Amino acid sequence: MSRGFLIFAFNNEVIDYLGHALWIADRIESILKLPASIVTDEESANTKENVKHNLILTEALAGHQRNFNVYEDGNIAEWKNVNRFQAYDLTPYDETVVIDSDYIVNSEQLLALFESADDFLVHRKPYDITDRKSFQPYDFLPKYYFPHYWATIIFFRKTEFAQTIFDTIKMIRENYAHYSRIYKFRSSPFRNDYVVSIALSIVYGHRINSIPVIPWNMPMVANNAEIQQLDDRKFEITYQKNVNKTDKPMRIVVNDHDIHFLNKFSLEKMING
Repeated sequence: MSRGFLIFAFNNEVIDYLGHALWIADRIESILKLPASIVTDEESANTKENVKHNLILTEALAGHQRNFNVYEDGNIAEWKNVNRFQAYDLTPYDETVVIDSDYIVNSEQLLALFESADDFLVHRKPYDITDRKSFQPYDFLPKYYFPHYWATIIFFRKTEFAQTIFDTIKMIRENYAHYSRIYKFRSSPFRNDYVVSIALSIVYGHRINSIPVIPWNMPMVANNAEIQQLDDRKFEITYQKNVNKTDKPMRIVVNDHDIHFLNKFSLEKMING
């Protein structure tokens, strides 16, 4: 039975998502000893030469325009974040972990997903490893006490049950405006998290407490932080933290621990040296 990772990465005017994905794919191969395939478009693929990882070409679907750096002007571009519904059809593996291109694989923890008895898993909750930001407001969809799941990491097997979930995801995507009215969230931007959350509820017969999830919380670092690589498995994160009503510079070193690092500009600077 084949196992591997799938990364969606479509470049835009301000971020080299494919460059991030290739770097993450190298780490998956080195640390987890598994292959990684990257879903991208022809325009992005043409920016790279001598790519050793498997590229799967498809048309990039944009969710909307967004400012990719809320702390600076001039970083507005298309957010090509809609293609994740294609994961079941595009993956070359029997068992797949879909992973964001800004999720730094820095431990063997994700291998545990392949040992799960469940055919589809996502995260229910994240936590900020810098202990600054509370993600509690994201525990539920905006208006209702309806669980919010995260599509950053998706584990699935090629089974009839997992296919049913992806078929439901496709249906919700095609009727996103309709579901935004039902669940009272904005119809733009498109949110993979919302689509997955609603699909899981439907497939599990709205028995919310019956939905299995990845059995650990997702490690995240919010946008207003910088990252540097100290060695292969060690990263330094610097940031400001409010202490006694004063912003103070802080530093932590992360060793052998995964990081979903949201500041894509700092990540890209580190990757490019």
